[in-house]
Amino acid sequence: MEVTRSEKESTIDIIPELDIDLYSKSYTLKYAFHKKKFQPSFGNTDDDYALILKFSHIGGLLSFLNETLFHHGLDLTSQGGNATRSTFQDDFRRKVVRVLEEKIAAKSTLYYLDALEILYYLPNFINKEVSVDVLWALIEF
Repeated sequence: MEVTRSEKESTIDIIPELDIDLYSKSYTLKYAFHKKKFQPSFGNTDDDYALILKFSHIGGLLSFLNETLFHHGLDLTSQGGNATRSTFQDDFRRKVVRVLEEKIAAKSTLYYLDALEILYYLPNFINKEVSVDVLWALIEF
């Protein structure tokens, strides 16, 4: 894991931005400085983040999220919350759960191993989000 920490002193958001690409095997969590009120942004640079964590494996990233967020009450199946939480929920579904389903549907041995690693680290409440047909396809592979 590679850690980049800002020298600025301030509070940070507890929910990170996900910068994950399962196809290129790029897994990054970016923790922004906490803003008390809405401030429009037209793109962020790495200097806009208090902490950036780059993982070399999806299992490491998911294990970290389990320990820091999911085991402490962040549930991706709940509705409501602030914009940061909603964005995280949507990004996690789109960048992890849906890509997992695509990898399983591809029926490739390489993707099969990736899919098993992701399934191993997914929290239980997320399993409801994975299509039953996709899970059967994984078993039949």
